[in-house]
Amino acid sequence: MKMKRFLMAGLVVMGLIGLSACKKEKPAEEVAGSYKGTLVMSVSGKEQARSEATVVLTAENEEQVTIFIPAMGEGKMSAPELTLKAIPVKKSSDKQYELSESAVDVTVNSVQWKGSIKGSVNSSRLALEYTMQPGSMPMPIQFVFTTAQ
Repeated sequence: MKMKRFLMAGLVVMGLIGLSACKKEKPAEEVAGSYKGTLVMSVSGKEQARSEATVVLTAENEEQVTIFIPAMGEGKMSAPELTLKAIPVKKSSDKQYELSESAVDVTVNSVQWKGSIKGSVNSSRLALEYTMQPGSMPMPIQFVFTTAQ
């Protein structure tokens, strides 16, 4: 009888260990949040605008986020706020996540913005790089966002 109880207790412990090892990671939920930092806009390597900004990542599901980027710049050298959906997130190491390079195509105020975005989250620091080409503009606009130190 004691041997049966011992075996049952052992099976329960092994089952609990197995369940904890199978815990599914949810990288999108891990990186979701608001990130304050500096957003820089450049064209052909020349800085056109710099502003303090808050970028928001929202989990769509376990492995994808929506990224909200505020508007910036003035006049002809301005960029509207952008909401970029279905950006894949992968855990690369402990507290390090990668936002996989993704093509983006959004229309804002009847202007089509095409380009790509990639980035990383390390602890509570977000780094984003994205390039967008609005409408028929002959050259792309580069954007870099980094959280404050």
